[in-house]
Amino acid sequence: MGKFTMVLSCSLPPERVWEQFLDRKFNEQFYQEALGWPQWSIEEQSDTGEEVVRKVAMTPRRELPGPIAKVLGTGFRQTEEGTFASATRTGTWRRIPSTLADKWHEEATVRIESVDGGGCRITIDVTLEMRVFGIGGLMESTFEKHLRNEWETFARFSSQHP
Repeated sequence: MGKFTMVLSCSLPPERVWEQFLDRKFNEQFYQEALGWPQWSIEEQSDTGEEVVRKVAMTPRRELPGPIAKVLGTGFRQTEEGTFASATRTGTWRRIPSTLADKWHEEATVRIESVDGGGCRITIDVTLEMRVFGIGGLMESTFEKHLRNEWETFARFSSQHP
């Protein structure tokens, strides 16, 4: 099982980053334009005032090693289920793949905190577990690389689109 933490900086205040994080248009622009994903769309979203719950359908564009591409097939998609608590500035999400869902566990906790001098720190704790004989480790390292790129791009994109 792979567990890792990313700590990223953003020039915007935490409140603004959360607004972006939950904004449909911002996310569509980020995933489709900045990352080049063919699909990223909110399927369901509800806001109780204390938390936002959303379900997203996504088709990532990823360069995958041959063995992984073969196992996942050409129609690989993911569903992301997330909950975002405004009081604690914490979000949790899990991604469910269209292939190998019983062998794939991907979840994260996201915290956004103010830093002295302005801006914020985005901390993402990720768990990746892919129990696929012969290529599970390769899958975990490949998807860790993709998640790191996704979040690093998010921090830059967020700062560039205040």
